[in-house]
Amino acid sequence: DGSQVWINAGSTLKYSGISGSNERTVYLDGEAYFRVQSNPSKPFIVQTPNLSIKVLGTEFNIKAYTDELFATAVLDKGEIEIKAGKNKSYVLKPKELLLYNIPDDEIVISTVSDNEATNWMNGTLVFTNATLQEILKTIERRFNVTINPGNINADKQQDITVKFIKNDNLDDVMDILTELLGNITYTKDGNNILLKEQ
Repeated sequence: DGSQVWINAGSTLKYSGISGSNERTVYLDGEAYFRVQSNPSKPFIVQTPNLSIKVLGTEFNIKAYTDELFATAVLDKGEIEIKAGKNKSYVLKPKELLLYNIPDDEIVISTVSDNEATNWMNGTLVFTNATLQEILKTIERRFNVTINPGNINADKQQDITVKFIKNDNLDDVMDILTELLGNITYTKDGNNILLKEQ
C-alpha cells in the first residue's frame, strides 16, 4: 500500500496478506519506525505483546520487545491511538512519547526532542535515565553478543544517560559504558561478554 517500515535489530514484524480486509494489521515484537500511507477506509493497526496502535496515516516509532519491562511509542507526525494493558485509549500528538510500565500497568506521556525516536535508524544509540539492564539488552541486539552481568544487579543501576555514535564498535561502546559506571570492568570471549564489579 506504499507504507514503509524500518526494523531495528532483534525485531520481528509479521504481516498477514489477507485481501478484502477492512484493516491493515501487522504484528511487531521489537522496535520499528513506521511511515504509513493514509487510507481512511483501511486503518493501519500495529499489534505488539502489550500495545495496540491504530493509525490512518502518520509516522511513529514503537519499541515493544517481549523481554523488556517497558514499551514505548513516539509520534513523529500525524496522530495515533494507543491501547495499553487495562488502561483506556490514549491519542498521541506529534513529539509525544507514551511509556508503558508493563508490570505496574502504568502509563506516562511526555514530550521528546526531534530525532529521539529515530536515532537508532542512523546507528546512534541514545539512553536517557535508562537502567543498565536496558542498555545491555540493546547492546546485545545491536552487536549480536551475549552479556552476562555477573555479580552486578543490572536493574539496580539506574538513571544512566549516555550516547554512542554511529561509528562506535563493540569495544568502544563497552569501554565508554564501563568508564561511565566507574566500578565495572568487562572481559570478552568471542561473542560472550562478562561484566565484573571491582
